Amino acid sequence: MNYNSARDYDLFHFAMDYQDRPYEYFTSKEIFFDSYANLAYALTKNPALLQGSYEYLPSDEMEKLAQFRLNLFFKKYTYPEKFRAEFLKIKKYCDAKGIELNFILFPVYKGVDEHLEKVGLAKMKARFKQDIKSYGKTYDLDQLSEIKQNRENFIDYFHPNQVMIDSLTRMIWSKNSKTNILISCRQN
Repeated sequence: MNYNSARDYDLFHFAMDYQDRPYEYFTSKEIFFDSYANLAYALTKNPALLQGSYEYLPSDEMEKLAQFRLNLFFKKYTYPEKFRAEFLKIKKYCDAKGIELNFILFPVYKGVDEHLEKVGLAKMKARFKQDIKSYGKTYDLDQLSEIKQNRENFIDYFHPNQVMIDSLTRMIWSKNSKTNILISCRQN
């Protein structure tokens, strides 16, 4: 949970906006630019479109970027109590409408956990997971230590690479997957 109480972010407002006007999601600045870049690359296969992407940095530069982001996200971290209130609004709305909330917690590289432990935020991560599990069915893929241990499974410290995402997607939605049952839990 890399948002903190210093950042004002009304989750319920965005959820309702996209519920009422789903086209606004696709016209948001970030999604528009990402979609344009993806489409341009898909049509042209021009490698120049990828050269600015951080995922192609040399490993030593990637590690510097990872440490910069860890410090940026967590240096002045305080638990976002306002987010909890926003999630509770969303949960209440979904309960009233008969909508089942499901959450997927993707794994992060073990370096994130090591950093959180070093700066005294490991309990905050555990609290975040408990909070999310209280809102609905949660698939906690972050507990899969064999994935977290291998740096090559991640673009950066926070995002699994495409091969790993594809593997995790199959794991979650496979009807025959025992892992599907093992990583799923529901607390009310």
